[in-house]
Amino acid sequence: MWAILIRVLRIYEVGPGKTPLILLSYQGLRREDKKLGHDWMLSQYNSTRAFLTGPSPFGNIFASDVAGKLLIKLLDLNSQHIPESFKFQRKRFERGFKPSFLLPLDYLTRPEIGSLVTDTGCIVCDKETTSRCSGCHFVRYCSGACQKSDWKTHKSLCASIKQGVFPTTHVTDRDTGVS
Repeated sequence: MWAILIRVLRIYEVGPGKTPLILLSYQGLRREDKKLGHDWMLSQYNSTRAFLTGPSPFGNIFASDVAGKLLIKLLDLNSQHIPESFKFQRKRFERGFKPSFLLPLDYLTRPEIGSLVTDTGCIVCDKETTSRCSGCHFVRYCSGACQKSDWKTHKSLCASIKQGVFPTTHVTDRDTGVS
């Protein structure tokens, strides 16, 4: 994954806690699609620059390949909750964009998150391996010695992945116009 283009369509407040639901459109791009990404960014900038009074509203978020794949997976999962009848106005260069939203309605298991890691080398010595941390399934180790030597560094990441909590929420037409 080279880039993910995202345009926020609308922000809703759902439930008694007024949890924000960010309705958006997105498209994942590969390296060979970078001209489309450049053209899309330029068109977004040109369509809003007359209204800009402060800093540019555009930004880059730099993330690992795994983080990008995880975001695409979550957007794909959430897009399944939007009915096919939902339509949004696509702007120039947005033919491949799909609607989705950011609100944790579905979650990935630790093995599913771990399967997004494409690096097959041990995190400590880079030796080729198929073994993963049994706690988070995210980091690879070639031996117990390498795992033990990395534990101080890995402990907090492992705990945060293992303790991930995803609330169950039902979004209705009344809240957002989508269900």
